[in-house]
Amino acid sequence: MPHWNRATVASAVLAVLAFAGGITLIVTAAARDAPVIQGTAGPADPRGPVWGYLRSEVTAPAAPLEAPDSAAAGSWQVVDALAAARPVISRTEVGRYQVTFPGIGVAGGRGVALATSIGTPPDGGAYCHVTDWQAVRESADEADEAVAATAAGSGRAAPARAGERLDERLDERVALVCRDPSGAYADSRFAVLFTHAPPGRVGTGDGGPYAYLRHDGSAAAGPLDPDQYSVAGPGRVDVRRVATGRYAVDLVGAQFVRPGNNLQLNAIGGGAAGCNPLDREVLGDRQTVLVGCTDGATWADTPFALLYTDRDALLPAGAGGFAHVFTGVTTGDGPVEPAPLGDPVEAWGRYSANSAGAVNTVRRVEVGVYEVVFPGVGRGPDFLGVTAYGDATSRCSADDWAREADETGAEPTDLTATIRCVDAAGRPVDSHASVAYVSALPTGPAG
Repeated sequence: MPHWNRATVASAVLAVLAFAGGITLIVTAAARDAPVIQGTAGPADPRGPVWGYLRSEVTAPAAPLEAPDSAAAGSWQVVDALAAARPVISRTEVGRYQVTFPGIGVAGGRGVALATSIGTPPDGGAYCHVTDWQAVRESADEADEAVAATAAGSGRAAPARAGERLDERLDERVALVCRDPSGAYADSRFAVLFTHAPPGRVGTGDGGPYAYLRHDGSAAAGPLDPDQYSVAGPGRVDVRRVATGRYAVDLVGAQFVRPGNNLQLNAIGGGAAGCNPLDREVLGDRQTVLVGCTDGATWADTPFALLYTDRDALLPAGAGGFAHVFTGVTTGDGPVEPAPLGDPVEAWGRYSANSAGAVNTVRRVEVGVYEVVFPGVGRGPDFLGVTAYGDATSRCSADDWAREADETGAEPTDLTATIRCVDAAGRPVDSHASVAYVSALPTGPAG
């Protein structure tokens, strides 16, 4: 079985993002019928960073569904006319889905999209990953129908621009697949996000470093095309193929010479392989992230997408809070080990953050099952990202996550998430995992 250094340094996933979306029937045409927009930057691109996420609770929708406010939140405020827009979920075949985020499309496949599966066997337990993302354009008639349906379904007034396209903006169409441990397509609940920032632009958090990249899995070495990545501030991204299925991602720049950040990683493309971060190393002018991709237990050259964030570097406007942890723990300079069975322990401080200033905890419930508690940040709508770490063959997902009840809905509460990890055969395994959470408040248009 392929195996690399099992977390000499630990990580934590994304702590990031928010967008608008959810789940209520609409009458638009299926997203796959919209024309794909190729090429690089154009006049329809968003003016600045955009984000969008959605949590799907429907495994096999019979028709395109529009997500409710409670299932997603985002930066639809890039254009006034998008204030009432909602993303749409389409199931094309068993285990294959498309999510269309209105008005935040970016030409040429730029930006990054990632997915996490939700659920436990037998109804869940699949591994979900993004296959592709592209900007699409609806016809004027389809845009009118979408605007009218959104207004009718949400009880809001239709935007004043009904009758013309939503400010000539493109939609972003994200395609994803879900498979069971055998590699067969399987319907699953999932969480999905899309984000884009022009190179050199920061998000709306505290300006901490971030980067994302999209790599084609080839053996070609050297800097990526600028359209395939974005970094905050000066810097670049280099990718080197070390061996079959193994890559070294160099985040070059002084802002990356620091520990404590978060990683989210997906294989991309239609294959059954998956990719995980294996380790990382901070050097004098860069941080190197080692990535491993396998199909089952076999190393496989595979396209992948990686999102690196530092605390709230990519938190969207109106975000209510964030938190992230690494499920491994260590004492002093000792080895990184799974959290102990039984009582919860404090998360490893080096890779743990909480916007409420509280201490996150991790508890190992049984082999391969972890309970993570993020105090004081739970509020809807919200997003959870999960990525296995340290071994290329492990796959980790979210059993579920839930907030404590708040009668007023005005104050954030504790958030509890259950994480499940399996090996290449689908058996429970004590893999390390990076877990990140962001909660968002509904926001109005920002112009």
